[in-house]
Parts: sequence; C-alpha cells; structure tokens
Amino acid sequence: DPFYALWLLKSMSGMRLGELQALTWDDINFETGVIDINKSYDDKHGLGTPKSKSSRRKITINFDCLKALREHQSKQLELQLSLGRYWENLNLVFPSSTGSYSHKSNLRNRSFNVILKKSGLTDRTPHTLRHTFASLMLMSGTPILKVSRYLGHQDITVTSRTYVHYIPNQETDTLADDFSKLLNS
Repeated sequence: DPFYALWLLKSMSGMRLGELQALTWDDINFETGVIDINKSYDDKHGLGTPKSKSSRRKITINFDCLKALREHQSKQLELQLSLGRYWENLNLVFPSSTGSYSHKSNLRNRSFNVILKKSGLTDRTPHTLRHTFASLMLMSGTPILKVSRYLGHQDITVTSRTYVHYIPNQETDTLADDFSKLLNS
C-alpha cells in the first residue's frame, strides 16, 4: 500500500490522522528518531495548529518506523521526479499522488479500508490505531502520564477516562504495609 508507512507510524505512535497529514520531512530527525508534532491538517479548514497546547510535542519512534519512512521517502522522490512540474512540493511526508495535502476520506476509503478488507477486519476507523497504541502501552505497564503526554492529551484525566480499563489491576499489600515500606526506605 502506498500509505504503508503512514499506517505503521500511526499504529506505533498514536498520532492523530490530521497530524500525519500535516507532517513534513523537516519534522523528522532521522538521526535521533524524534518527530516534532507542531501542526495539523483538516480537510475543511486546511493547515493549522494542533488540537491543544499539549498536542504540540516531540515523540520518539522506533527503528522499524524510521526504516519505513526512509523507504517511503525514496518512493516519493521517484514519483516526484516522474511528475516533474506537476508535483506540488509542500515537503509533506504523506501527500496525495500529486504532492498536495491528502484527504482523510481518500486515506480511509482508498487505503485503510482496502487493508482492512484484505485482513478480514471490518468496522474499524483509522482512529482505532490510536486507541490500540494507547491501550497496549498501558497494558504493558507504561505510566499513564507518559502515555498521556505521548498522545498529546490536554491533561491526564482525558487519558484516564478513556483508557482506565486497560491499566493492569495490580494486587498490592495493604495500605499500612505500603506506608511502612515507604517510611523504612
């Protein structure tokens, strides 16, 4: 799929689709693996600021995402060369086939839904990948504050309300024993 790297990055980072649509190559530091999320795209309103102040953030991505992005960049350069002056060079990571901003409906209908159908899955949206990322991070024991900041939630209560049922239920000693351990440390 031409948008393989987009779906991989979305599933491995929890980024919002609008953040991915607005992502430029300058936002990615391939040496450190850090992505600067500083803008968002909306089909109706165009390019704008992220959803909230906390949505402006820097996240680290893994080697697999970096590799997929490098391969995607290489294919994109080939397409850009073949289209020549018909390519709208906005430096976007995930542009349309002519270099302009991709539209959510096209991404969903021409890419995401096709992948779902081939996989035998139904009734999913691209946003499901964000929820899956957050749920898996919390189930693996990642602190909720870290997940909240990574997702760019305005505050931890948003994350807590949405994902509290994914936080492992840990059996602990009685409160008195916990307090005693704290005092003795």
